Amino acid sequence: MMSLVRLIKDEIEQNPDSKSVYHLYNYLYSKLIENSPAASVRFISQNYDQPITVAQLSGFCSISSLIRRTRLIICICIWIMRG
Repeated sequence: MMSLVRLIKDEIEQNPDSKSVYHLYNYLYSKLIENSPAASVRFISQNYDQPITVAQLSGFCSISSLIRRTRLIICICIWIMRG
């Protein structure tokens, strides 16, 4: 993943108005999400052979996990921009 971050950084330095940065950022975001699945998805995959209720899954839905992921993305972007 660090090579992707370096690629974004290099692209910003070489061509700040590049549309590629947008696509690279989206790819980075998708990889971060892919590497840290939501708690509800983890619960389902670990308990697929058990009865699971909507109430159980709703307990995993929280705005805090979205906020943590968004903060992580912002921190990465700031780190890239600072070089």
